[in-house]
Amino acid sequence: IPDMSVFEDSLLSSGAPLSDIDALITELEFYRSNKVDDESVELMRILSESVKEPDENSSVDRVTTIKASSQPRFPTGVASVDKMTFGGGYGCTTVAGNAKSGKTTFAIGAAVESALAGFKVIYLNCELDRTECIMAFMRRCGGTIPEQVSQRLTLVTPDFSFQPRDAINRIRESVEFGDDKVLVVFDSINALVDLSGEGDRDYWGALSKWRNFAVRAAKLSQGRLAFLVVSETNRLGLVKGGSLEYKSSCVIRIQKDKCDNSMV
Repeated sequence: IPDMSVFEDSLLSSGAPLSDIDALITELEFYRSNKVDDESVELMRILSESVKEPDENSSVDRVTTIKASSQPRFPTGVASVDKMTFGGGYGCTTVAGNAKSGKTTFAIGAAVESALAGFKVIYLNCELDRTECIMAFMRRCGGTIPEQVSQRLTLVTPDFSFQPRDAINRIRESVEFGDDKVLVVFDSINALVDLSGEGDRDYWGALSKWRNFAVRAAKLSQGRLAFLVVSETNRLGLVKGGSLEYKSSCVIRIQKDKCDNSMV
């Protein structure tokens, strides 16, 4: 197809459902970029499916989680956590804590270790400015980011009005021939909601949209598309948006000791 814009216009005028058109265009653009191995194409198909609205009659949405043993594990960089979870995070893993408890530090560590373990990592940084975030990665790596990490890590600093479809496009651009394990980090899901521009109108609805995207993609891919979702906690210490905690494959809580200010 030499001119995708003309093709898109013809599809739109055909009266076909917009969701089907989006899925077809995503797949065609993926083929056009010459990334055509079976694993990568399947991941792109799953991404297109993941943004559909949940359906209680769907076999995917009826299942609250999938077997932990069937999913690739991504290392968190914290030995005790990896030991407790039998190898690290999996599926849609949520890390939650109050302000300044070390959630971003944890997420950056997991991103670095996962890249070293062979995952393609897409890090959606919504908490720090880009330079600050790069410096945080450098500190985590001891001053210099290893080549394997820089090659397998894509740092995205979303702009205002960033939506799940935009995240899919960035993931699609990052996945290359042979990539069969992908980790997407939301740091944080609460800041993503603010950037989406929908938080003022319907905060919980916008939070659900991002949550559903992560949970569905992880389920559909059997964990080959894994998510690490950073979330704030409320005054009771619960994950904001209780359904995120319920639907996650794994929840890791971080809090500071009030006596010595250390992370526990």
